[in-house]
Amino acid sequence: MKAFSRFPHVLQALAFVGLGFATYPAAANWYDTDWRLRKQITIDFNQVDANLTGFPVLINLTTDAELAASAQIDGDDILFTASDETTKIAHEIEFFDPGTGELVAWVNVPSVSASVDTDIYMYYNNATVGSQQDVLNVWDANYVQVLHLKEAPNGTLDELNDSTGSGNHGQTFSMGAGNSVDAQIGKGLNFVRADALDQFRVYDSASLDGTADEGTLEFWASFVAAPPPSTYYLIMVHSLRFSGGRGMEHAWRADDNFFMYTNAGDPGGETWSGTSLHGFVAGQWHHVVWRWQRVPGQDHDLFTDGVSRAFDVADNSANWTVDATMDDWYYGGNADRNDRWFDGRMDEVRVSNIMRSDAWISTEHNNQSDPDNFYTLGPQTLYPLEIVKRAFETDGTPIPTGSTVPGFLEFRYLLYINNQNGARTDVTVRDVLDTAFQYQAGTIQVDNSVAECALTVCTVAEELAIFTAVNVAVPLSDAVDGDVASYAGASIDAGDGNVTNLQLDINADSVWAIMFSVKMP
Repeated sequence: MKAFSRFPHVLQALAFVGLGFATYPAAANWYDTDWRLRKQITIDFNQVDANLTGFPVLINLTTDAELAASAQIDGDDILFTASDETTKIAHEIEFFDPGTGELVAWVNVPSVSASVDTDIYMYYNNATVGSQQDVLNVWDANYVQVLHLKEAPNGTLDELNDSTGSGNHGQTFSMGAGNSVDAQIGKGLNFVRADALDQFRVYDSASLDGTADEGTLEFWASFVAAPPPSTYYLIMVHSLRFSGGRGMEHAWRADDNFFMYTNAGDPGGETWSGTSLHGFVAGQWHHVVWRWQRVPGQDHDLFTDGVSRAFDVADNSANWTVDATMDDWYYGGNADRNDRWFDGRMDEVRVSNIMRSDAWISTEHNNQSDPDNFYTLGPQTLYPLEIVKRAFETDGTPIPTGSTVPGFLEFRYLLYINNQNGARTDVTVRDVLDTAFQYQAGTIQVDNSVAECALTVCTVAEELAIFTAVNVAVPLSDAVDGDVASYAGASIDAGDGNVTNLQLDINADSVWAIMFSVKMP
């Protein structure tokens, strides 16, 4: 008697061929086979300026025909996993076009390395699942406001959505749908200085007040031109700035000084810092970041396009003695200063209650200014179909793994693929026989007529139906002569495992099976 335990070692090499005759190697891990497709996204470590945790990465695909063809029309089935290929990570979809596959998404990557590339995976092609977004967890607890400015203005309360869950939504004034324009990242807002009232407001809240002592304000801006003589472009100003209170102000002045009041209206003297070394060019998008911390150190910095800028004037250390009174945040101007309205476009406005690090800011700029250079998008990969292996006596009686069989007994090997939901249109299989088995000439049979099984691995009854169907198929020749399968050099080949056979068509929603006879001498 010979042990049948050799059976699990028969299959030594496999290759799959999928849609469009592109090769898709089986993956070591897969999030869930209900998601049929994925793409690997590799973040270039050269674009990351320090190891960062919980970093929101922009995935910006201007077009992707495969995503358009296979994702749900609203992108609900799109999800992302960490480098282990299976751990789901939070993402937010800012925009998805099902016609072109254009995608703007933010993904919280648990760890981004500055020394080795970081991989994440985008899964899609699940027709029935609900939305996989986890918007709130994209943004760490230090973000108190994230406005993508993707909404078309209509003047209603809370129309500009805050993604952080802090409720710091925005409301536009003197703006309409025409003020929604293409921006650095998806859509943004266009402020027309001549209108003299274009702005949006974010109303006072405890979470925004918490940034008075320490915080970071960042946004993308494109200026129509330098400010007119003797005036300013107000970017952001607190509502009390010109009303007898103490508020912050961020603006670009006609003398080319881009400045920040950390506590305008302080009774001890206004506190501000500014620079002409901002690098602004009219008509170009610039990433602008102000950060500040009164205690300790009375620190404040300006970054534009990822670069820290030196101040021409910096008097905060002398006069910045108390926190500003934040109140409402006005973006684009303040009616109290009717000649200082912003003229240009704005996008992606964020507020944090900490000073973001130099590396965080510069890596943000690298990612958002040139996403295609920040990461590489890999080819579409089909989920790895499972090759199920079974053995039967010639009359169809199953032989369980671990069974013993008499020497010289002829029995039948069945290999099948359950092609659920039409995941593959073509297949290639190679089965290299263990030397303990002797192939029986002229016994190769192939069938693709049995309907798919509900589960990846078919039931015993379903496997018997597969055996029955393939057992009556016309046996193929053993030669490598263009048959759908052949035997040569100890290999059973189906498809392009050899130079003659091509990919085999495999029916959608069906089971593809190959069976042949062997003996154990």
